[in-house]
Amino acid sequence: MAVPSRLNAVLSLVAGALIMTSIGSCYAISAWNAELKAELGMDQSQIAFVSSSLSFGLYWAIIPGALYDRYGGKFSIIAGTILIPSLYAILSSLTKIQATPIWLAIVLGFVGLSGQFSGIVCLGSNEGLFGENNRGKVLGLLFSCFSGGGAVFSFIFKTFFSDNVAGYFTFLSIEALIVCGFGVFFLAQKTKDVHDYKSLPSSRDHIVIEDVGGWNLTKEIRFWYLFIAVMFGVGSGLLVMTNMAFIYESAGGMIKDVSWFVSTFSMCNLFGRLAVGYLSDHYLPILPRAAFLGIGIALTMVSEVLFLTMPMEYFVIPVALGGIAEGFLLPTYTVLTRELFGSLYFGKNFGAMTLANAVGYPLILGPLSSMLYKNHTHVNPDTGVERCIGSSCFFDIFLISIGLNAVGLYCSWKLSHAT
Repeated sequence: MAVPSRLNAVLSLVAGALIMTSIGSCYAISAWNAELKAELGMDQSQIAFVSSSLSFGLYWAIIPGALYDRYGGKFSIIAGTILIPSLYAILSSLTKIQATPIWLAIVLGFVGLSGQFSGIVCLGSNEGLFGENNRGKVLGLLFSCFSGGGAVFSFIFKTFFSDNVAGYFTFLSIEALIVCGFGVFFLAQKTKDVHDYKSLPSSRDHIVIEDVGGWNLTKEIRFWYLFIAVMFGVGSGLLVMTNMAFIYESAGGMIKDVSWFVSTFSMCNLFGRLAVGYLSDHYLPILPRAAFLGIGIALTMVSEVLFLTMPMEYFVIPVALGGIAEGFLLPTYTVLTRELFGSLYFGKNFGAMTLANAVGYPLILGPLSSMLYKNHTHVNPDTGVERCIGSSCFFDIFLISIGLNAVGLYCSWKLSHAT
């Protein structure tokens, strides 16, 4: 099978980058969830539930992954192009009629899930385009675009839709239709198997990777080391990203300034993803990729300590460090999934590993943070909106998160010695 031409490879990568930026709009959630909370009169547990549902749906990639393995990229990219715009249009309508949080949560969950139909095609059709020695760079670039989407769409919301959440959802519907439609043109005919990996130059061609999938994956101790490390590491990043407005507010900041911090987190996240893609490829002969997973988790723990100890004037420092730390994790675990368990079941395996993200924040850290935050809130008698001011608001959840990340750090160390 011939290696794709350089031009086709570049066009494929550009299409993937645009789509990943588009579905990365979910990273801008802290730019608008506080306004949605106030507009619909939700309490903290309700907005936390609505916000978590987007992450929960986004990280159920095992369903789109399995369908991608079975039916190919054409089916997946077309499904994403139909589903994402339709769901955002429905979400806009629900916001206008001030629907109950449960309905908003359901639709946002499906928005996140639908994004993976397009995202899995971007990853699967591009990860081997430029050889094994550049796999980290390619996936780092794609995931950096996903992260950069947070900065792009946070800016768009702040500039054009700050008083119109429903209008913002309508814009996302139109934008997703255009960008994913562009992806259909360039990616629909590609599959994860279009590359002849052995014909590409690599210093690791002599290494034979056994394809592992299905229930056999759960019998691999390496899978569980990676799963646990990702669950707590990425979960902590989602904790910060989703609650940025409330963390900053509790420190004494103004909600109107939050979009700048969301953009900062997103851009530092982008930098982290690009950096880890390059570094993990460059130092692969002397340092296992799992080591970079551990570095990301360690940086996450440092950022959480800084959130607890730094005054509001230096809030940007833990935000930036947390963004870089989280940026180290997603490209690294995706490359590890491919290199540890092969390409044959890449869709399902990536989806299975991504389930860790659906557990870490939406099912563990999210509900815990909401419960602990609520214990310290005060209700404004005029608006009925809950607020929490002071270090106690997120102190307990950050301590818990630091402890869980210590477990993840241990797992990444074990994984680096198991590969």
